[in-house]
Parts: sequence; structure tokens; C-alpha cells
Amino acid sequence: MRGPSTMARAAAAVLVSLCVLTACGARAAQASGAFEVQILGMQNSRGQLADGKCCGGSSESDGTCARDCSTFFRVCLKEYQEEVSTKGPCTFGNTSSTVLGSNSFTLADPDRHSARLVVPFTFRWTGLKLSES
Repeated sequence: MRGPSTMARAAAAVLVSLCVLTACGARAAQASGAFEVQILGMQNSRGQLADGKCCGGSSESDGTCARDCSTFFRVCLKEYQEEVSTKGPCTFGNTSSTVLGSNSFTLADPDRHSARLVVPFTFRWTGLKLSES
């Protein structure tokens, strides 16, 4: 087990290392992780797609949709957008679920139904050079 003086020396070494990295002017930062979402349920009482059309294309005479939807989810990670668009590339990754249910459903065991969507990411962004040596 380390004594206080050994721990203090280790902390000082880490601090010196950080100072050296800062003085060298590290220019980029690296990030990695995962974006994760778990679907618990869905309610689409009208049986319509996002654009308002019926799943399967046809509707009854009273305007209700004739067929149930086959509901799945897609996650697309992009750069910031003032107006969100479903078009264009998924800059930081994407994934989709299998069909989880029809128009409306609640998953009793989401882990069993592949309702956890995970998009791993690794990317770099440039940083400000802190000092010139």
C-alpha cells in the first residue's frame, strides 16, 4: 500500500505531465463513447407514418388507416442543425432496430426485444493552441 508521500509524488507527476502537454500546445482532442437509447414503448393510434400517410398506403372511407404499421426505430447522429432533417449522411454513425411492434405497444422486457440502440463514436475536433514555446 502506498504511503502519503508516494501518492503525493504520483499526483505531482501527473500534474507535471499535464503541464508539459499543455506547454507543447496539443492541437486536437479525441473523443470516444457511445450514444445509447432504449425504446420502452410507442403510441401511434392513427397508424400513420411521419409524413401523415397510412402504412401500406390505403385508408378506410372514414379516414382511418386500413393496415397496422411495422414499427422500428433508426438513430442517426449528425452535426448540429438549426432545422433537423432526416436527409443527408449520418456524420457520426447510425443504427436501426428490428421491427418491435405494430402501431402502439409497450415492451415488457426491452432488453429481450433488441430495443436498445447503440451508436459507438470516435471523432476528433481541433482545439485552440494554448501557448507558443
